[in-house]
Amino acid sequence: MKTGTGMLLLAALSLSACGVDVATTAATVGALQAEEAKQAKQQQETIEKQLEEARKLTDQRLQELDGTTSDTPSPDATP
Repeated sequence: MKTGTGMLLLAALSLSACGVDVATTAATVGALQAEEAKQAKQQQETIEKQLEEARKLTDQRLQELDGTTSDTPSPDATP
């Protein structure tokens, strides 16, 4: 009977250790997901800044083109 009780105790300890392992794994996964979310947010902010810079550059170039075309007579204009 002591052997049966010992086996039950061993099985219970094994299962409880498994629970600790699952909890540790869940905590690790949670930490990794939080880090991924942080990196994704930083990447999003970087991309938004790059898009804003590209928009500004495009607007600047369009204004420059508008300025040069207004100074230059069109080929269809009669002298």
